[in-house]
Amino acid sequence: MNSTALRNGRIFAVMLLLAAPLAMCSAAGARIDMHLVPGLGRVCHEAPRGESATAVDGSLFAVCRDASGRPVVARVTLDGAVRRIALAGLDARARRWFRARDLTWASDGALWFHDGGGEVVRISSGLDAKAFRLSSVARTSGLIAGRGGALWLTASSATGAQAPRAIVHLSATGAERRIAISRGSGAILPEAIADADGRGAWFREGVGRVGHVTVDGRHTTSAVSRDGRPVAVESDGTIAWLTFAPGQEVVRLGADGAEVSHTAVVPHAVSRPLPPGPGRGLDWSLCLLAASELCQLDLGQATLNTFDMAQPGAYLNADPLRGPGGALWTRDSKGHLLRVRADGQTLSYPLHPRHGNTINLLAASGAVLWMLEVNQHNRPHELTRVTTLPMRQLRRR
Repeated sequence: MNSTALRNGRIFAVMLLLAAPLAMCSAAGARIDMHLVPGLGRVCHEAPRGESATAVDGSLFAVCRDASGRPVVARVTLDGAVRRIALAGLDARARRWFRARDLTWASDGALWFHDGGGEVVRISSGLDAKAFRLSSVARTSGLIAGRGGALWLTASSATGAQAPRAIVHLSATGAERRIAISRGSGAILPEAIADADGRGAWFREGVGRVGHVTVDGRHTTSAVSRDGRPVAVESDGTIAWLTFAPGQEVVRLGADGAEVSHTAVVPHAVSRPLPPGPGRGLDWSLCLLAASELCQLDLGQATLNTFDMAQPGAYLNADPLRGPGGALWTRDSKGHLLRVRADGQTLSYPLHPRHGNTINLLAASGAVLWMLEVNQHNRPHELTRVTTLPMRQLRRR
């Protein structure tokens, strides 16, 4: 099933240069409001580096560098208030090279992220930032939220495949527990961790093995018939394990790591599931197939529909974000903002940055999508907030 809405639907130009917000509607009911938000440049001398995130209330958290070159966090609320959050406690190396990764919301409303090299930062719900340096750690990855505001991550003391590795549990106060995991033949640092409601963490532990750890330090490992990685913990407690291509499958693992069932996915590679919907884990009903295709996968029926998101000759050049209205939002190589609804219908809005500038999609939530126009010197130019509107609110303001 191919979606033809992009080619058949009406296309509207959304001018980012407008001084006032503009609400627009397509024949298919694509109602969006685009609003310029000034002030980010007062905090960010350079465009945000690494990832950004949106809070439950829709506010933006972006890690960037100030005029002195120090890493800071800019928080922008829906009403346009911009606040600078200093990252106290970073060592000299981190201050110079810090690039935020894996922004993760904790169960207590705090925001965790790291730099991939042993520096972990927590911003509390009260906007107090604190950095934790993991000793004797050269590499970190795979942040997931645990119970009580805690965090799970993987760590290695070196960058080689055979370096000693551990799963680390950090409490909300920074108390650390390390659980060593075996290196094994061909073992690599486990990049993917799935969360079991905060009780423990699942991860790939070497070739064809799944590992599980708990907060109290228990560690078990089980063999899996096909190598892959854990991608989600389902509501019934089973683990979805995606095997590597070719001939990908989703293997369901029980709470003890034993294989429960196998479901064929697609004859060619699914690169990854798309971002989660509200209150859910990774969304396996939608996954990314190729440079311009989405797949809609029904694991129960093992059926697959595909949707071509881009115009002829174009490809996607931004990872899809789950944004306003529950839709997926992305950008193609021809400068269009794309909105993909749950039924696969794609609606396109041409973007018009100033000459030489580019537009980056920063972060999104169920309420808002944040976009940033960046100039040739990688400095923030204009921040735009995109929301969807009910019909009664549709008007130029």
